[in-house]
Amino acid sequence: HFGSPFPDLVYGLTLNLTYKNFDFSTLLQGVQGNDVYFLFGNFAYETQSRGFNSYKEILNRWTPTHTDTDIPKVSYDDRNGNRRISTRFLEDGSYLRFRNITLGYNLTHLLPKDWVRNVRIYTTVQNAFTFTKYPGLDPEIQANSNDTNGFGVSSDLAVGIDWGTVPAPRIFMVGIDLDF
Repeated sequence: HFGSPFPDLVYGLTLNLTYKNFDFSTLLQGVQGNDVYFLFGNFAYETQSRGFNSYKEILNRWTPTHTDTDIPKVSYDDRNGNRRISTRFLEDGSYLRFRNITLGYNLTHLLPKDWVRNVRIYTTVQNAFTFTKYPGLDPEIQANSNDTNGFGVSSDLAVGIDWGTVPAPRIFMVGIDLDF
């Protein structure tokens, strides 16, 4: 057996700071020591028989005049079996993600006391940054029955396989907290 989808370490860190009327908070989350099978990458480097888009590295593929490469020959029918499951696409799935970053400012001192008890404006970014060496769209992968249909694999058995799931979006928000 090669690789493990289960991380050696799952961690998180919350930081809350307040200075005068400003407040800042962030949530960091990550995993260390898990492996992901980059099946989506396998599809992208496949035989090109289905006309999918590919990575630019495919231009460095094996040809009779270019033999010094680790990218297999491109062929219409994949006679070499280059798409077989192998350790070629087994990748380190470790990452550190800034889940939430919030910056706020309390305006209460600028307003009449009889009008409102507290007013705070803030901006938040969700899924702001991800630090990883993983080459896929997102190292935080998950499989569902839609991904595994037609492959004869249940989603329970597909843990650690990147089927090309769309990553969580980066979301920007602005808000106002009012206490009357």
